[in-house]
Amino acid sequence: MALLNVRSLLNKTFLINDLILDRNLHRLLLTETWLSSDAPVVLTEVSPPDFNLNLSTRSSKRGGGTAFISSSILSAKPVLFDHFTTFEYTAAVFSSPQILCVTVYRPPKQSAIFIQEFSEFLSILHNSFERIILAGDFNLHIDNSSDPFSKEFLNILSYMDFSQHVTQPTHSRGHTLDLVITYGLSTSVSSVIDLAVSDHYCVFFSITSFIQLEPSVRTVRK
Repeated sequence: MALLNVRSLLNKTFLINDLILDRNLHRLLLTETWLSSDAPVVLTEVSPPDFNLNLSTRSSKRGGGTAFISSSILSAKPVLFDHFTTFEYTAAVFSSPQILCVTVYRPPKQSAIFIQEFSEFLSILHNSFERIILAGDFNLHIDNSSDPFSKEFLNILSYMDFSQHVTQPTHSRGHTLDLVITYGLSTSVSSVIDLAVSDHYCVFFSITSFIQLEPSVRTVRK
C-alpha cells in the first residue's frame, strides 16, 4: 500500500498509473487530487485494468480532494459517514477480512474545531469497525513534540487505541505531515520516498498482522 499527496491528479494520471504497476500496489491512497465534480473522462487513465477509483471531490475552489485506487479483487464498498467541516475523506470497507480504509485530507488552516470533529469521527469508526486504516495529509507537524495542537491530536489517537506509524519527514520542508494511522492492525512503514510528483513524499506501508483487542466503547461528547 502507499499514500501520496499528489497535488493535482488530473495532470499526473499516467505517473500514478505507472506507480501502481511498478510498485505492484493493491491500494493507493491519494490526497489533494484537486478534482471538482465535473472532472473529465481522462481520469480513466489513472487506474490500471482491473482497478477501481473511488474519490471525493474537493469542497472548495482550491486544493483538497481525496481518493483511493484499489485492485478490484479486494472488493471495496464505498461508505459515507457524517459530513465534517474541517477535513475531507474518502472511505470504503474491504472484505475478507473486513477492513475500513479511509483517506483523509485536512487543509493547513488551523481550526480548534478540527480536534473536536476528528475525535467524533474516530469515535464513530472505533465503535463500528474492528480493523481500520486512516491515512492522509493532516497538515500537522507531528515531528514537533512541543506543538500543542499536534500533542492533543496524538493524545486523542492514544486514548482511542489508534497507532500512528510514520516517523520520517514526508514533506520537502522536513516536516511529518502525511500519516498512517491504524486500529486493530500491526502496520509497518517500509519507506518514505521522494518521487518528484509533488512537494510531498510517498509513504509505502503494509499490514503485517491483525491485533486482537478487548471490546470497548469510547464516546466523545460534544
